[in-house]
Amino acid sequence: MLNKDINRIFLKKIIVIGCGGIGTVVLDNLVRAGFRKFTIIDFDKVEKSNLNRQLFYTVEDVGGTKIEILKNKIREISPSSQITGVKRYISEKKDLLEILSVGDSLVINCADSPANIEKIISECSVEKSLPFISAFVGVETGTVTPIYDKDNFLKEEEFTDNYLPLKGSIPMTNMITGAFLSKIVFDYLFRDFLNSDYSFYSEHIINFEKLSVTNYE
Repeated sequence: MLNKDINRIFLKKIIVIGCGGIGTVVLDNLVRAGFRKFTIIDFDKVEKSNLNRQLFYTVEDVGGTKIEILKNKIREISPSSQITGVKRYISEKKDLLEILSVGDSLVINCADSPANIEKIISECSVEKSLPFISAFVGVETGTVTPIYDKDNFLKEEEFTDNYLPLKGSIPMTNMITGAFLSKIVFDYLFRDFLNSDYSFYSEHIINFEKLSVTNYE
C-alpha cells in the first residue's frame, strides 16, 4: 500500500455494535490495521464470565462500563484514535438513527440481541446509505454475513431472527470469526485498489472442526 492509501484508512469511520467476543476482536484488528475513527455501541458492563473470550478486558475491569474501558484501552494502542462511545441498547430503529452521522463508512454488527437487530440495522443503513455486515459465532461454526449495501439489500427472509440462537462460544472461535470479518471489511472498504478473492455478497460459514469456509450466494 502507498502512503496515500494508508491515509485513506485514517479517514474511514467504523461503527461497531456489540463489544463482546467478536466485537472486541474486530476492534483490535482494525485498530492495529490503522483505522482511527470509531463509534462503539454497547450497553453492558464487564462481567467475570466475559474474560475467557473478550479482548481488552481484565479482572480489574469487572463491573466497569465496556465502552469506557475500551476507549482507554484502544488509545493505549493508538493514541490518535477518535472514539465515540455510546452506552445504549439498540432495541428499535430510532435508537440507531440517533447515533449514525454523516461521514460514517460502515456498520459492523456484533450484537446478538434483540432478535430483530439485523432488521433494525438494515432499515437504518438503507436510510443512511451505509453498508453493513454482521457476524455470529458458536462452538461448531461461525457465520459472517454478506456485505449489505446499495447493490445488495438484505431481504426479509434473510433476517437472522429466524435462525436458532447460538448457545456458546470459546475464545478460539471468536478470534477466527472476528479476524475473518475484519479482513472482509478491510478488503471491501479498499476494494478499488486491493485485489481480493472474497465474494463480498456471499454468506461465509466457518466450520471449526474441518477448518473450512463455505460460501453461499
